[in-house]
Amino acid sequence: REIHPDTVKEASLAASVALRPGAKELLSTLNALGVPTLICSAGITNIIQAVLEDAGVPHDSSTLTISSNRLVFDKELNIRAVEPSPPVTSYNKAQTVERNRDWFNSACDAGRKTLLVIGDRISDLEVARGAAGAGAAIDHKLNVASIGIFNDTPHGPQIVLEDFASHFDAV
Repeated sequence: REIHPDTVKEASLAASVALRPGAKELLSTLNALGVPTLICSAGITNIIQAVLEDAGVPHDSSTLTISSNRLVFDKELNIRAVEPSPPVTSYNKAQTVERNRDWFNSACDAGRKTLLVIGDRISDLEVARGAAGAGAAIDHKLNVASIGIFNDTPHGPQIVLEDFASHFDAV
């Protein structure tokens, strides 16, 4: 069976993927306040959009942008590729600013001075690389603050809360 956009959406919903507690409220509030929000994920945009839609989160607004891997469909709506190349992974999130330069510059041009990074892995902090300090990849320097969401069952090697917390501004 070919994979079509509707197939992806149906499979996403059937998998019962849920947002973290409070995520819907946070994203909806940011949208209502007009705060530019960038979701950076090593997941698939089509799936993230389906989950947001199912949860009732506005995901097609001018304030919310998803930076992740996108399924590319041909004229017959069959999947033919994944973009970008190379794909977004937990190992190359440091390229987020470079890949989303226009988004970052637009937010800064609108007067935004702080980048808040929320993540559940220490590697998620790499998203901010290139947004602050010397050698920034954008036209403006941003202050960076971070919130870590500590998982009871983290991915990969076991990490202790104290080590995790030492990397984030708040946990």
